[in-house]
Amino acid sequence: MKISFLILCGFFLILLLFSITTYINYQQSEKVNENSDKFSKSSTTLRNSNRFQRNILNLVSGLRGYLLTNETFFLQSYDSAIIENEQILNELSTLTIDNKSQRQLLSEIVSLYDRWGQEFATPLLDAKKHAMLSDSAAKAFDALYRKKLSDRLEDEIQQDIQRKFRGFTNAEYAFREDQRKTLTASVQQTRNISFYLTVLSIVIGIGIAGFLARHISS
Repeated sequence: MKISFLILCGFFLILLLFSITTYINYQQSEKVNENSDKFSKSSTTLRNSNRFQRNILNLVSGLRGYLLTNETFFLQSYDSAIIENEQILNELSTLTIDNKSQRQLLSEIVSLYDRWGQEFATPLLDAKKHAMLSDSAAKAFDALYRKKLSDRLEDEIQQDIQRKFRGFTNAEYAFREDQRKTLTASVQQTRNISFYLTVLSIVIGIGIAGFLARHISS
């Protein structure tokens, strides 16, 4: 067998081995990137969830501040929180599109949030805006305000929203912890595979070089 043929076979064998090593490393890096993206998405979901809950508190304080003082500053704070919540809900809807249970909880939260606005906040705001027009309108607002506070509707809705959010965030924290463990394991697996493949490539390369050297010498 010609020595040139053996050298060519050795070269292609080493090239094939390094190609396999590169491909496996690429597959592992894609797996790491996928797990990293899931972990990052979960972190973003939790951050938006916390922002939404904070904005609900801003809505309640802004609404009550405006109703009690008639200061437009509180109304501006209320309107800003409404706009930001719309953006947050759109983003959360996108982030949870692949998680059926989280999407169901988010839908229930949105329903409660809309109910709070339609049955509590909006009627009071409309009545307050008309209260300055006449004494009868002012009396109508006072009666509506006392009624809304006495029927405990707002408290029930707010408690339901908080309970749903606890379930939502607890599930997301558990999912993120699982993703963190998976990410750590995939990173370690990638390191191990890269190390063993590199050692194997070196050993085989040395073996091929030794075989060729002995064959040339003989």
